[in-house]
Amino acid sequence: MRNYRSLLLGCLAISALGCGGATDSGVSPVRAIHLAKSVNAIDVVTDLNEIAAGLAYGDASSFANVSTASPSIFVNNSGTGASIATLDVSLVAGSAYTVVDYDPIAGGAPVVGMIIDDRTAPAAGSFRFRVFEFADSVQSAVDVYLLLPGQDIATAAPAVSGLTPQTVSGYTSKAPNNTTGYRVVVTNTGSKTILADLTSFVPAAGQIDSIVLESGSGNAITFQWFTE
Repeated sequence: MRNYRSLLLGCLAISALGCGGATDSGVSPVRAIHLAKSVNAIDVVTDLNEIAAGLAYGDASSFANVSTASPSIFVNNSGTGASIATLDVSLVAGSAYTVVDYDPIAGGAPVVGMIIDDRTAPAAGSFRFRVFEFADSVQSAVDVYLLLPGQDIATAAPAVSGLTPQTVSGYTSKAPNNTTGYRVVVTNTGSKTILADLTSFVPAAGQIDSIVLESGSGNAITFQWFTE
């Protein structure tokens, strides 16, 4: 499992909350997550800065400090150089952002947007996380559980509930399980029938994590997690 140590204004169907994290005056940390399976790899650049080059499907770039004077972010097909999208943005110095591209469920060209990252430190002894739901095979709302190994889902409450396709949840706080970590379990909302039981998510106190649900081989639900 890849653990990306670092992490993205919702012009797509993404619900993202908050901002935060100090940085130099006049720049904003920006990164990209490539979730459009129809494009092998992407480049993400501005007039003045490179954010990502050759970013493969399912990968996340490191943060790049982007000048708030940059009026546009360009997302291009890395193999052909063809434009996928141009985002005209207004960046706030000190706020962090992630660019996300994905294939719409209804088909058609990839959609690109930005969301705001909240890099406020978690409370002592806890971590904070959010869930990106971009698994093509799931076309209804899901619940996401963080369960201990062997824990029965029947009596458990979801950590995130009612997350609709191609959206991002708000942040949730939880105490880490430093010994074995958590299972990431996905069900249809209101159901205890498991769609995916994924291991192993091992966050530590003080971390801010993003769990990305995506489609693997045969459209099975897979996940990655990365830490800001």
